[in-house]
Amino acid sequence: MAGCTADPGAEPGPFGENPPTAENPHAVPVEQALEELQSVLEEIDTPAEDGAVTRSEATADVEDLLYIVNFENEAGYAILGADDRLEPVYAVVDEGSLTTEDFRYAVTVTPEQAEADGELVFPLQMVAQAAIIGIENADIDADGGVAPMSDDGRHTGDLGGNVLREEYTPFVVQERIGPLIPVKWGQGAPYNVCCPLVHGQSPVAGCGAIAAAQVMVSNYWNYGYAPKSIGKTAIDWTLIRRTILSPKLVSSGINGMPSPEGYAVAMLIAAVGIDIDTEYGLEESMAYAYDLQGFLIRMPSKNVTYETYKNSCVRNMLHDQQKATIMRGVHIENGEKKAHFWNLDGWLYRTRYIKTYYRNGTVSQRGPFGQTLVHCNFGWEGVADGYYYDGIFDLSKGPVMPEDSDAGTPASRYYKDLSIFTYTLVL
Repeated sequence: MAGCTADPGAEPGPFGENPPTAENPHAVPVEQALEELQSVLEEIDTPAEDGAVTRSEATADVEDLLYIVNFENEAGYAILGADDRLEPVYAVVDEGSLTTEDFRYAVTVTPEQAEADGELVFPLQMVAQAAIIGIENADIDADGGVAPMSDDGRHTGDLGGNVLREEYTPFVVQERIGPLIPVKWGQGAPYNVCCPLVHGQSPVAGCGAIAAAQVMVSNYWNYGYAPKSIGKTAIDWTLIRRTILSPKLVSSGINGMPSPEGYAVAMLIAAVGIDIDTEYGLEESMAYAYDLQGFLIRMPSKNVTYETYKNSCVRNMLHDQQKATIMRGVHIENGEKKAHFWNLDGWLYRTRYIKTYYRNGTVSQRGPFGQTLVHCNFGWEGVADGYYYDGIFDLSKGPVMPEDSDAGTPASRYYKDLSIFTYTLVL
C-alpha cells in the first residue's frame, strides 16, 4: 500500500555527489566504494549487481575504516575501504555472508579462541590489521615520513607514499535510454478534477494512479498503445497527445475549469484511479500493489510480476524492453512508514577513471569504473525528477543528474522495502 499527498511538502535538499562529512574528511562514499568493487568483480567474474551494502561497525579502531558488502542469496561478500587512505578492496569471498558482529568477534576474540576458529578469524584479523597499518602509514607520510621504496621507484606499503594527489576524470556517458515518459503530471489540480469527490471536494489523485497513468502515456507515446477506454470511461488520446506536445495546455482553462485537453488528462487519471480501487482522501489517497498488478495485466500485458527491487529487473524493463515501469519505496517520517509509488523510465551507464599523480612526475590511471543510473519520475510535476544511483533514492540529496525543470527535492529517503513491477506489453 502507498498513500501520497499532492505535494511532497519539504524544503529542497542540496544537490551533489556525496560530499565528505565534517567528522571524517577521508570518508569514502558508498557509491565510490561500490564502483571500485564492481571493477574488481568484472575482472574475476563475480556477480555483485544485487549486493546489499552494510557499513562495518567492527571495533573502535576500525569502525569507520571498512564497508561490508553482502551479495544476495549467500553468494559471498566483500570488504571495502571506507577511508581514502586505504586500499579500495581488501577481500572478495564467493560464498556465505559476513555481519558486523562476525567481524567484531574476529578482531576482539582471545588468541585461544582465534586458534580454534582460525579458518574464519585469521583472514578477518589480517584485513583489520592491514586497514589500521594503512592509516598509520598514510599519516606518517603526511607528516613528512618516507615510506619504503619498491624496485620501480614507487613507495610501497601505503596509499600516501609518493602520491601527490588522486582525482577522477569526468564521466563519459556510454549508454542512455529515455526518459521514456513524456509528461510530468501531479496529484493536485487540474489532474484530480475528475476523481470522485470526498466531502464535496476533489481529493488527491493518488501516486498509484499517477504512476500507472504515466506508464500508459509512455507506452502510447513510444509504442502507439492507445486503449479506447478504461472500464466505462472513454480515453481521448488526441487531446492527451496535444498536452504532450504542449504541456501548458493542461492548465489553460477558463474560470478555474480545466481546458478540454486538461480534462482529457484528468479523465484518464480518474479512470485509472477507480480501476485500481484507490482509497481517496483530501490529504492522501491510497492504492495497493496487487491492484496495480491487476491493472497492468488488464492493460493488457503478460508476465506481470511485483518483486523486490533488483538490478536485473530494472535492466529488463528499462534497458532490454525499454518500457517505463512502476516501483514502490518506503521512507520513515516521525517514526511512521510512508510509502510511495513512482515511475522508473530511464537508464544511463557512464564510466570514469582515477588518475594518480606521483612526486616523480609520473601519472597512472585506474579504471574504467562504471556507474549505472536510473531515471525517476515521482509524479510531483517534476519535483525531484532526474537520474539516481541504481537502488539509492535519497531525495534529500536530490538526483545525481538533476533536470532543468526540477523544482527542488523533498527530504524523503526511499531506502526501505523497495519493490518493482515488471511486465511485457501486449500490442
